[in-house]
Amino acid sequence: MRRKIKKPKRQSPKLLKEFIFKMHPLEQMVWKKVAGPSGAKIYQFVKWKRGMMKHNGWITVGNVEMRDHGWPMNRETKSNAIYKLNQAELIGIHPKEPGKSVRVFRPDIKGEYDDR
Repeated sequence: MRRKIKKPKRQSPKLLKEFIFKMHPLEQMVWKKVAGPSGAKIYQFVKWKRGMMKHNGWITVGNVEMRDHGWPMNRETKSNAIYKLNQAELIGIHPKEPGKSVRVFRPDIKGEYDDR
C-alpha cells in the first residue's frame, strides 16, 4: 500500500504579502529638519515598528535592534536626535531606566491603528 503524499497547506494571501509601512514624506522631512538625517532614520524605524506591532503605545528604540533591521546609528547620535525631537514635541520620552533602551511615544498619531 502506497502512502499518500501530503501537499503543503496553502498560505493565505495576507501571510504571503510583505509588510509595507506607511511613510509620509512631509512628516519625515520635518523630523529631518529638526534632528538631521538621524531624525529621518528614527522616524522610519518608529513608523516601521509601530506598523509591525499594530497598536499605539511606547516604542523601544534600541541600538542593536535598529542596527539589525537596517537603521545603523551611533548611540550618541541617536540620543542627540531623540533629545532634539523631544524638545520639538514630535515625540515623548518615557523616563529612562538604567541599562534599558529609550522608549518613545508619538503624541500626534493617537488612534492611527485603532481601526484595525
